[in-house]
Amino acid sequence: EQTEFLKKLDEQCKDAFTKIVSSCSNWNDLVAPGNMFSPHSVKVTVPLTGPDMPEIAIVQDGTIIRGEGWDFFKPYAESFRNAEVKLTVRVKKIWHMGSKAGVKLEATQLALRVRERPKEARAFTDDDLLA
Repeated sequence: EQTEFLKKLDEQCKDAFTKIVSSCSNWNDLVAPGNMFSPHSVKVTVPLTGPDMPEIAIVQDGTIIRGEGWDFFKPYAESFRNAEVKLTVRVKKIWHMGSKAGVKLEATQLALRVRERPKEARAFTDDDLLA
């Protein structure tokens, strides 16, 4: 559902852009296709400095911590390899460079839930490996 929405948004932006600029021969799709091992992906800019910083909510150990900017986020940065992420975005701009163009999304709110990386049980004993 979200993927289809973003694909439609991308197509509308592309159509509008090509009516204005005829020299764009390579549109960078907003939604990158996935494969059997990973879902579709979308690039979203998260400004951590300046006037457009999103509100960041971190959910960890049953507590919600809110803040914004790099100074707030930095102590938590290493904790998010396996985090669940929810965010709201806006279209920041339609960009054009040389023969390429595309849509740039920017986060307006970001929520991260820290998850511990699952620990695998040892599948083989030492005897299994030596046999």
